[in-house]
Amino acid sequence: MTEHSISRRSFVKTAASAGVVTSAGCLRNGDSAASVYGSFFALSSLTNSVSEGGIEVENAVPVGQHGHAWSPDTGLRTDIVGSDIFVYLDLQGFQSWALDFAEDIRDNHPETVLVDGSDGVSLMEYEGHHDHGHADEHSDDEHHGDDEHHGDEDHEEHGDDEHHGDEHHGDEHHEEHGDEHHDHDHGDYDPHFWLDPVRAQEIVRNIEDGLVEADPDNAGTYETNADEVVGRLEELHETYEEELSGAEHDLLVVAGHDSFGYIADRYGFDVRATEGVAPDSTPSLGEVSDTVNVVEEHGIKHIAYDAFESPNLAETIVEAIDGEGVVELTPMESTFNDWEGMGYIEQMEEINLPALKTALGAD
Repeated sequence: MTEHSISRRSFVKTAASAGVVTSAGCLRNGDSAASVYGSFFALSSLTNSVSEGGIEVENAVPVGQHGHAWSPDTGLRTDIVGSDIFVYLDLQGFQSWALDFAEDIRDNHPETVLVDGSDGVSLMEYEGHHDHGHADEHSDDEHHGDDEHHGDEDHEEHGDDEHHGDEHHGDEHHEEHGDEHHDHDHGDYDPHFWLDPVRAQEIVRNIEDGLVEADPDNAGTYETNADEVVGRLEELHETYEEELSGAEHDLLVVAGHDSFGYIADRYGFDVRATEGVAPDSTPSLGEVSDTVNVVEEHGIKHIAYDAFESPNLAETIVEAIDGEGVVELTPMESTFNDWEGMGYIEQMEEINLPALKTALGAD
C-alpha cells in the first residue's frame, strides 16, 4: 500500500467519525435505495459482504458471461455512471469499458463514489501465456503513480466479442473464440490479482473506504464487516497453504485462459496455459502440441480449464495423454445460475480449491 492510499484511508475514516458528509452524501436517505455496482463478480461479491446486505450490490457482468471479454450496453452505462458507488479496477487492458465509465464519472458525475479495487495492490508483470508464476511484483506507486488514473486515455472497447450463454455446463454454454488473434492491449500487468486471498484483503479495505466515504453514518458497520471479511480471507489463505502443501507436482496446466498466475505465485506452483491472460485468442496446433509434451514430461493426469470457456481442448489433451480427467476453475469474473448463493469465499473454497488439489495431486 502506498503512502498516498494510507493517507486517503485515514482521511476518509477521520471525516466519517467527525460526521463530515462527502460529495456523495449519505446512502439510503429518503425512499430511494442505494445504487451500487461492481464491474464484475468478485468485486460485487466482496462489496456485498462488506455492506452485509444493507446495500443491494449489482454485478455488472450478466450470469454466464466472461467478465474479461464482455462489454455493456448503453442502458447499463447510464445506470452505472448515475449510481452511488462504482467499484472497478483501474487497470489497462482489463474491462476497458469500466475505465471509460470511470472517466465519465470523474468528469460528469462527481456525486458518484469511485472505488478502485486495485489501489495499493502489488501486481505481477504479464509475461505471456506459457509458464506463468513467480513473477516479479510491482508496488502500487509504480503502477498507479500518485493516484493518477493512468488508464484514462485511449480506452478501447471490446465491442461485441461476448461469450454467450446463461446456463452452466454443456457445450451450448461455451462458445469457441474462433481463429482470430484479436489485437487488444492487455497492459503490462496480469490483472487477476483478486484470486489471491491475500491481495483480496486489500480489495476489501478499498471497498470499505468507498462505503464509508459514501455513507459515513454507517461507517462503524462497514468497518466491522470489513474486519470480518478480512479475517475470513486470512483463514482461506491458511487453508490453501495447508491443503496445497502436499502437492505431487508444481505445475498446473490450463487449457485456455490464464487467470491463475497469482494463486500459483502465492502457493508455490507454476502455470502452463494455452492462452494468455485475456480470453481472445485460440492456441495454434504447435502450442497445443507443446503443451501435450509438457504434460507428458511432468506426468500430469488432470488438465484444468476456465469455467467460462469450453472444456473441449482440456478433454482433447486428456485423451491424447491417456489422462484421468479435467477440472474446472473459475476466475470469478462472473457466475452461473447453479452457483447461486455462492460468494467469493465459497467459490474459492468449493470450486477452485478442490480443483487445484486434484490437478496438482494434493488430494
